[in-house]
Amino acid sequence: MKQIILDETENKILNCLKVGKSNAVRRETIAQLTNAHDRKVRSCIASMRRKGVAIISSSSCAGYWLAENDDEKKEYLKMMESYGKHCFGVGTTMRQELKNAGQMSIEELL
Repeated sequence: MKQIILDETENKILNCLKVGKSNAVRRETIAQLTNAHDRKVRSCIASMRRKGVAIISSSSCAGYWLAENDDEKKEYLKMMESYGKHCFGVGTTMRQELKNAGQMSIEELL
């Protein structure tokens, strides 16, 4: 298992988190306990996830927690992949709209 190196704020956030969904900690609470702004907390959590820390969140449960088991990790992964597909679809539509922005519609040609 590779060693994960966290900065000072990330370590403070990690110390706030508990294992398991039933122990979820709200972002506002983490910000208060770490004396960090909300944006910094979100940024650090994203960084920690990229480093391999299994920090879980869910739209059905307010807060963050450390994965209790592989099922929680799989559920989170499924949610993130679904969100990624949604974002890709929106991006594809926007790209098409930009491509078509300078084109005349069929109604304008008639």
